[in-house]
Amino acid sequence: MNPLWIGGAGILGALTAGWLGWMESKEKFDVRKFGSTMIRGLFAGVGIAIGWNYMEPLNPWAVNLFVAFGIGAGIDVLGNRLAGTIAAR
Repeated sequence: MNPLWIGGAGILGALTAGWLGWMESKEKFDVRKFGSTMIRGLFAGVGIAIGWNYMEPLNPWAVNLFVAFGIGAGIDVLGNRLAGTIAAR
């Protein structure tokens, strides 16, 4: 798969988690706080895109475990943020 698509998905995931966190907080939108989320998401996306090319030659078993770990952590964060957002409204 194209590393740009993978990196873009990483960035979008970080931005989604940040957006849900803001909705949960009931605070006014603060560009500075969301800006730091955007920067962390950009670093994550670039890191994933670069790292993906180096992971392909590795054992597919190890790559699958790494991806499953990231997905599990991401789903936990998003689920927690979504539940907090629903409870806050």
